[in-house]
Amino acid sequence: MIAPVLSAAGAFRGAICLHPLPHNCRYEVRWSEIVFTSVSRASSAGDLHALVRQIARLVRHPAYRRNQIVSPMLLRHLPADAGYAWQGEAVLLERLTKAKLDNPSIDHLIGSVQTEIARLRGPAGG
Repeated sequence: MIAPVLSAAGAFRGAICLHPLPHNCRYEVRWSEIVFTSVSRASSAGDLHALVRQIARLVRHPAYRRNQIVSPMLLRHLPADAGYAWQGEAVLLERLTKAKLDNPSIDHLIGSVQTEIARLRGPAGG
């Protein structure tokens, strides 16, 4: 994260990097301001493929139970069948493509899947 460095009077003096920016952001430093902009992507196909891989990982997990999913949005897009031998990636990718999800929705779904997988693993530490 880029944080502005201000003088005692509140004037912009520069910027400091607190931690790396997400891959879809960039920043420009100008004389008197920092401008954050989201980099537009030509396609979210790569994100959809990542989502499909994450969902496949979730539905193949031995502790996965569809009726225990917390996110209603994720539940809408999960396949009805599941199990270690699930092979529905192509069908799922086609369904998600037809849904025309925007990037924030895809990001939300990926985060929800990761949360569910972490929940299935149980508490960290013990």
